Amino acid sequence: MMCELAVYGLVAGALYTLIKTNIRPLDIYLSLIGAMLSGRVVYGLLSALVFKVEGYSLKVWMTAMFVRAWPGIAIQLVLIPILILALQKARLIKKPRRLGE
Repeated sequence: MMCELAVYGLVAGALYTLIKTNIRPLDIYLSLIGAMLSGRVVYGLLSALVFKVEGYSLKVWMTAMFVRAWPGIAIQLVLIPILILALQKARLIKKPRRLGE
């Protein structure tokens, strides 16, 4: 899980800096979804390496990463954009500088 969280942070920050739709909530959602997908892929790959590959299948990974995790995914998709926009509005965190600015 430690590697998954590191990938979340790295990918979310990189995507939020690179994506330029000029619609801040859309930028946040695209970055968040990309980070969530990439983190889950890394978690699945590392789990396949740690556990016996014979016992760890795509079906097991899909069930663990998406079916059982949907409440957490939904909560993140609702709360994280609201939190980021509120913190930016309160100037407690800076809006990211886009590449080339």
